[in-house]
Amino acid sequence: MRQAVLTKSKQFEIFETDVPPVGERDVLIRVLTCGMCTGELHVWADSSGGNYPIRLGHEVVGEIVEIGPAVTGVKVGDMVAAINQHSGFAEFCTTPVESVALLPANLSPKTALGEPLACAVNATRRIGATDESTVVLIGCGFMGLLLIQCLKAQGVANIIAVDVRAESVQRAKELGADVALNATLDNVAEVVQQMTLGQGADVVVEATGTQSGLDLCTDLVRIRGLLAVYGYHQGGTRQVNMQLWNWKGLDIVNAHERDVSVYVEGMKIGLDLVSSGKVDLASLITHRFPLDEINSAFGIAARKAEGYVKGTIDL
Repeated sequence: MRQAVLTKSKQFEIFETDVPPVGERDVLIRVLTCGMCTGELHVWADSSGGNYPIRLGHEVVGEIVEIGPAVTGVKVGDMVAAINQHSGFAEFCTTPVESVALLPANLSPKTALGEPLACAVNATRRIGATDESTVVLIGCGFMGLLLIQCLKAQGVANIIAVDVRAESVQRAKELGADVALNATLDNVAEVVQQMTLGQGADVVVEATGTQSGLDLCTDLVRIRGLLAVYGYHQGGTRQVNMQLWNWKGLDIVNAHERDVSVYVEGMKIGLDLVSSGKVDLASLITHRFPLDEINSAFGIAARKAEGYVKGTIDL
């Protein structure tokens, strides 16, 4: 089979390798598509310390072509989304059966990226906002746009979305944000204060993975409010204004999930939300690339080319 392997900074090579063996509780998946995660860009751009080769790709969707002898609940021929911690940029991959979710019958495998849906659903549940909450979301990339829709599906009635790119602000408005602000043009703090009668937001979600995004969230959340870290932070440590966090008495939520059973439960819920039309995933997949073009694909993702929201490697 063909597999993309990162052999040095910003350089994948395509190798012919053996199809991976199937363990007792594993399924072998013929990969149809694998999403490119923003969290992989830092690795691609050289965070490995020279520990190459590296295999990437964890947002797998495909067809089960073989199952281990102890596998139950799925069968050969089933279309599934899977959480695969590595090796998804390949024609085949294996993963434990506990890490897969069956696709609803009306979903195309090309638009059923279960792993990022799981992240958005589980973050929504951990944030716990209600129809009475004012939620500010800082960062409207792919994951932020998924979160807006999941919050709406949960019944949140007042979402203020913030980004620095005009096209992201527009998409946020189209996908359910009640107010969408451009951080380079609008005085975000002033608008939030006006909308909350000077109190600050009940919930502020950081979805940028940056120091500046974290700082802005600290400023916008009200006393005894909740600050949720949904962005994936890489490239060194972060600083927080602990005095202000203390003074405000904030609840801090790390909105990431690592328990596999909870992860997969969120994936199933997310796929059902897409199936029922409550979450639009298809319009957010803006760029598709064959495996042979994976190097240019990561370059486009890293520089956030105009119109880019989410890219996939299709096989």
